[in-house]
Amino acid sequence: MKKLALITLLFGSVAQLGTGCIIISDDDGGGPIERPDAYVPPPPPPPDAYVPIPGDFVIEWELLAGDNDTVVTCPPGSDDIAVIIDPDPNVDNDETCTLFDCSAGSDLTGTFPPGLYDIQVKLGVYNSDCSEVELHAESNLEVDVDLGDGERITVPFSFSVDRAFISLAWDITVNDAPASCDDVDVDSQVVSILSTAGSDGTGYDVEIDCTVGEGVSPKLPFDEYVVSVSLIDVPGGGVIPGHDPVNVPNVVLEYGNQYNDLGTVTLPVVTP
Repeated sequence: MKKLALITLLFGSVAQLGTGCIIISDDDGGGPIERPDAYVPPPPPPPDAYVPIPGDFVIEWELLAGDNDTVVTCPPGSDDIAVIIDPDPNVDNDETCTLFDCSAGSDLTGTFPPGLYDIQVKLGVYNSDCSEVELHAESNLEVDVDLGDGERITVPFSFSVDRAFISLAWDITVNDAPASCDDVDVDSQVVSILSTAGSDGTGYDVEIDCTVGEGVSPKLPFDEYVVSVSLIDVPGGGVIPGHDPVNVPNVVLEYGNQYNDLGTVTLPVVTP
């Protein structure tokens, strides 16, 4: 009789194993203890779920020199092209940097998920981890390059290796009060930006309609400049009455396609 009871108990235990959990009865008469099943991975996504397909970029670079933008080869000592790709300009330190041989003229990046990217090319000397040793020139920033699913996009860059720029904005005061260009009592309002090189005294001038509110110098050789900003009455004319030009000294240009931004310059006018 005892043997039959033991066989029955064993058979009942085996039957319980097939249910996916183990039931153990305590000798003290307590209730059964249920053990959880092994981990079951979640089901795969349905066939119609969107799965992004990575794409990539072909980066091309053309180097220019002189006032006429002559196409040139890589300058001596400028061996590296650093390609900076930023998926979100509002997030710090999320960009990628890849180094290419300058003499190649173009190359293929790694893959990226679909989305918008800001891309810039820099020329100079870099360590293997993309940390900068010397910056010799940089391209303008190409903003919001839209990479689609599985797409390969060619992004061309063309920039100067021996010319740079000075940029600034302006506002106007009349008798120390904020004013507009139209408040200046002359027939025409033009802003002159004169950049004078410290090495030889050469001046580079540009004249811009006052209402534009900002401007950029002509292409400038590397040097240290004094920038004189003034209100003139007509293109090529003289400084308007009651206004003294504003001079900004020690403006240095030292690498290709640099934009040295002077911020906002206030142009004062004094009237009787």
